[in-house]
Amino acid sequence: MPQDGYVFQRVSEIERHIEYAVQKSNSDPELDAFMASHISVLISGVVEDCIEYLVVERAKRTNDPQMEEFVRISIDRQMRNPISDSISGMLKNFDEEYRRRYRSATPLNSREALDSVIRNRLSLAHSGRNQNDFTLNDIKNYFGEIIVILDVVENILLPTISLQPIAVED
Repeated sequence: MPQDGYVFQRVSEIERHIEYAVQKSNSDPELDAFMASHISVLISGVVEDCIEYLVVERAKRTNDPQMEEFVRISIDRQMRNPISDSISGMLKNFDEEYRRRYRSATPLNSREALDSVIRNRLSLAHSGRNQNDFTLNDIKNYFGEIIVILDVVENILLPTISLQPIAVED
């Protein structure tokens, strides 16, 4: 689970939406599919927002307001509909090692889950039809996989200093 407060909050929002939708669908397959489609659009937006946020947070570490603004504008344009390859490419722009770490740390099913949700959102937005017949259970499982991606990107872009535990004498 992501440690950054903002990313954690956005992930929690989606988890609450999924749980609420599951409660309200009452095993109605049409309502379930409609809500799953709606939530897939929300997931797409949250992933885009969180990736952009993490990149801008990384830029803030330069303490250069102009650089931060440049990065904010650039990443906003680059991270529309962030399929896994887009994220990988963006990380490669930082460093080839970042791309390699992303690819090795994210399981294939996490990358496929993200790509399915993004492609479904695009299909829904542009044709009015779902590309996949998602259920809320599918969306819940996919989102669990997508959280892994957000966690990996956070760990690459915003590594934290690992503190050694202090020995306490009894």
